[in-house]
Amino acid sequence: MEELKKITLTVINALEVTMNLRDPYTAGHQARVTALAMAIAEKLSLDEERLDALRFASMIHDVGKIKVPSEILNKPGKLNRLEFAMIKEHPLVGRNLFTEVDFKVPISEIIYQHHERF
Repeated sequence: MEELKKITLTVINALEVTMNLRDPYTAGHQARVTALAMAIAEKLSLDEERLDALRFASMIHDVGKIKVPSEILNKPGKLNRLEFAMIKEHPLVGRNLFTEVDFKVPISEIIYQHHERF
């Protein structure tokens, strides 16, 4: 079981690195979110299964940006309405990517719900 967990973490980490390459403007954001989420989770004394789920979800919470064209992700100015609408779809895209992956916890829903105002 520990070996499977290690492999899963390695794959999730590779996906996080891929997203940093795809969206250099926010590179490091997912790692900072993960560090903050884990600090809060430890203060809450979450069990190991929930800690792992939170770690995995926070590492890849922006994975849905894979569908957003790089010209929009890297645009230096303000986004127009259409561009912003495309950005706002990334939680749904991320959820859809992970809906069929059985993590035993609702990681796809965590990814989907990571924005409170979309």
